[in-house]
Amino acid sequence: IIEVERDELKRKLGSARTLDKSKSRSSGNIIQEQAQKLQDSEKQVALLQQQLKKLRANKGSNVEKELQEKLNAAESAKEKLELQNINLKEQVRKLNKALKHTSVSKSNNHANNSASKEEISKLVSKNSDLEEQLQSLKTKYENLLNTHGSEVEKYTKEIQNLKLARNSNGSVKQDQERSQEEEKEGNKRLYTVFNETRLLENSIYFLGLQTVVYDPVKGRSKQLNLLLGHLFTGDYFKSKGGNYFLDKIVKAIEGMYKRTPKNQAELVVWLSFASGLLSAIQEKFLGKDQTCEVNGLKFLGKEKMGGSDDMDPFQKFISDLEYLCHHIYNYMLINTYSELRSLLVPFLLGPAPKVRVSPAAKEPKKAKSINQILAESCIKLFREHHLSECIVKQFMHQLFKFIDCVVFNELMDNGEKYCTHAQGFELKLRVSNLQNWANKVIHIDITNNVAH
Repeated sequence: IIEVERDELKRKLGSARTLDKSKSRSSGNIIQEQAQKLQDSEKQVALLQQQLKKLRANKGSNVEKELQEKLNAAESAKEKLELQNINLKEQVRKLNKALKHTSVSKSNNHANNSASKEEISKLVSKNSDLEEQLQSLKTKYENLLNTHGSEVEKYTKEIQNLKLARNSNGSVKQDQERSQEEEKEGNKRLYTVFNETRLLENSIYFLGLQTVVYDPVKGRSKQLNLLLGHLFTGDYFKSKGGNYFLDKIVKAIEGMYKRTPKNQAELVVWLSFASGLLSAIQEKFLGKDQTCEVNGLKFLGKEKMGGSDDMDPFQKFISDLEYLCHHIYNYMLINTYSELRSLLVPFLLGPAPKVRVSPAAKEPKKAKSINQILAESCIKLFREHHLSECIVKQFMHQLFKFIDCVVFNELMDNGEKYCTHAQGFELKLRVSNLQNWANKVIHIDITNNVAH
């Protein structure tokens, strides 16, 4: 029995020695591998430190490309260190497990191998040495882990500083580019405003009865052609930003004709300018002149300037020009009514005009008729300033309607004075002369306008 127990103990001792040799061999391999990894990590740390010095040396550079390269290198170094920290933590965990297993094997050897104390004491000493080596390696790895942690923190700060430097350089560059663009836009806007002001001066503010010059081919004034050339080459009708210059045109025209509301010749100049501008824009963008549609001028029913805020620049400008034409047209009608009012009744219903003899003249001088007044103060003036034919016809239609109303009211109020054959014949003769003149000069039929 003793020999059997001794053989059993020998067998256990042999297995313990084999296990101890394998553990020692594996521990030695682990130590060598960890030492090699430690050397590699130290080399990487040294290399990263050199890169960090280069980054610090070039930190003040404003070149975006260099900053980006440094930032990428620092980020890759940080990633490598974090991966190494993970590996180190795994190795430390394995070492702790090996130490724990070694202590368990040592206690088992003490319990089972009491017969061979010498062998067991050798195994214990070897296990102790191995435990010390593993403990020292664990301590070294923990220190290296702390060192790498500080290096990672350092690189993290460097990366943040590099990002701040890159962002600050980029923001400064962007601010400089933005300020340069704003300065260019401001200069461009000032140049545009200056050119627009000069254009308004040459085309509107200096326009008048003495300065207007007409193009014999197109029938427009040269000042109007200058303004149209600028409007057609720009983009004033495409965006709401164009309203600024278009509003200045409308206000300039309005301010100029309101300075001389009683001067018929000046009003004809401005009506020719405004209606010509309106007609040219409609013909350019709509394909036809829409100012003559129903009984001359359709837009003469417009009584307000401007439109809603939702209107595009083209519609608003057309609406404002229609208002200006209507307003100037009304001024011209009122002035002509005032001039004719006192002459209509004597000319159509009064006795035959008396001949006034000048003391120095041998032949008698005849008084001017309504036909002559209309021809000189209206038709001649309209043709000289190339006023549209539809406007001329509309104007004359309204004048003859006014004549009709005045004569009709006079007949209703003082009918007893004119109810004679001779007076009726005289009125018929004078109206016929006026009708023949209208048909011959302006090619309109006034049969339905003048009472006869």
